[in-house]
Amino acid sequence: MLFITAMGWYNLLIAQTAGDALRYSYFDVEGTARTMAIGGGIGALGGDFSVLSTNPAGLGIYRTSEFVVTPGFIFNNTNSSLVGDEDPFDVSETKFNLNNIGIIINKRPYSKKWKTLNFGIGMNRLADFKQTFFYRGKTTGSYADRFLERAYDVNGNGIFPDFLDAFEAGPAYSAGAILEDFSNPDSTKIEYFNDFEVHRQVTGENPTIQKEQSVRRKGGINELVFSVAGNYNEKLMMGATIGVPFVNFEVNKSYEEDDSADEIFGFVDMTYDERVKTTGAGVNLKLGAIFRINQMLRIGAAIHTPTAYILTDTFDTELEYAFDEGLGVQRYRERSPEGAFRYSLSTPWRYITSVGIIIKKSGFISGEIEFVNYSKPSFNLTFDSDNPDDAAYEGEVNAEISDIHNSVLNLKVGGEYAFKKFRIRSGVGVYGSPFVSRDFSSAFYSIGVGYRLYGFYFDLAYKYAQFKEEYIPYFVSDPSLQQSVENKLIRNNILLTAGVKF
Repeated sequence: MLFITAMGWYNLLIAQTAGDALRYSYFDVEGTARTMAIGGGIGALGGDFSVLSTNPAGLGIYRTSEFVVTPGFIFNNTNSSLVGDEDPFDVSETKFNLNNIGIIINKRPYSKKWKTLNFGIGMNRLADFKQTFFYRGKTTGSYADRFLERAYDVNGNGIFPDFLDAFEAGPAYSAGAILEDFSNPDSTKIEYFNDFEVHRQVTGENPTIQKEQSVRRKGGINELVFSVAGNYNEKLMMGATIGVPFVNFEVNKSYEEDDSADEIFGFVDMTYDERVKTTGAGVNLKLGAIFRINQMLRIGAAIHTPTAYILTDTFDTELEYAFDEGLGVQRYRERSPEGAFRYSLSTPWRYITSVGIIIKKSGFISGEIEFVNYSKPSFNLTFDSDNPDDAAYEGEVNAEISDIHNSVLNLKVGGEYAFKKFRIRSGVGVYGSPFVSRDFSSAFYSIGVGYRLYGFYFDLAYKYAQFKEEYIPYFVSDPSLQQSVENKLIRNNILLTAGVKF
């Protein structure tokens, strides 16, 4: 679930970012309750619907047809504190998920060497973006400083009001959060200021301001899978999956500032709302193999091609600014138009190796190592645009992805103990940090139970995970005016899988 970190680390409303690339490249396949309970490392064992999204060779293990469904719940708690004002706030939330649903069709080929030829179709949930958090505190800097910087081009020249962007600087100018400086003697140049810059110039100090923000994220990635796999002579299983992941991500932010202490001349309060929704789909190919060395030992390997996504962002903003210059409080509200942008994204290759040890009829121990290079995703922002600015930004953001992200190894280990019709399971996972200069590695722990009847089974699993993230509400060139929020997220997952064999 390290995409949660990525969503906090980057925050640019309109443009695509390195954080977006990481969010849609990071998978946390949980699949069924059985897979989640053993830490996810089931690639060399197979016989579970979740392998269709990891190592499809495991589909060849099936000896019967099967229908499977996995509902579940997510329980989040996010503790947030604004750096510089260490007053933490907790937000808890619960969400219902359908983690997977699918069907396996078992076939017996006519060839004596090929023992099975199985087909699978269904859905696995690859990522969940649900998170809500809130912070409040009094620190230096204001969102109005961000608006002010957006009113200048890359060369430091003021942009004429009619050409300000329609989502940040434009609404800020219309609502009075930034003002044009008509005292400038050079009429060929445009200069802007805000109430906070005036305060700094008059007093020589950075004013502190009360600020707060609520952030609500939702959505996820669900992958439609079409798989086929065969079992050759009880020694080699081979399989392939065509994956069609569907992306649905939405974030709503409401940011507020107020000067109840009346420390800044003119300024009263400000509210800035941002809304972004990303939808789209992609396609990828997964190839896998499992080699049965003997009755006890199996090894597996899988490779996933990059997912080729076509995505669309829709977005809008709304700003309300209030000020009092001695004539009473004046309040203005300005809403942007709804913007839309269509683009493509290619995610990195994935390489998975796994091992499974069967302990006669008592259970098994399994492990899996996954290699992913998060510096390799790339945007194509001219996919549906001929704007040269989009082409220039495409080069910048792809270079940033390469510079700040690195490759990781993810380790998953677990096991199962079988006693008659009952199963007891446990697992652990360790995920490497995808950032070059920041350690956002994480771990999770899981347990579960299962019960087997003839033609029917059910499994229950629980997973505990804790993550850290740094969230930056807005970016400005002066670090002393920029805010930083420390988030600690605890996520509890509960899954219940029911399966019917036929």
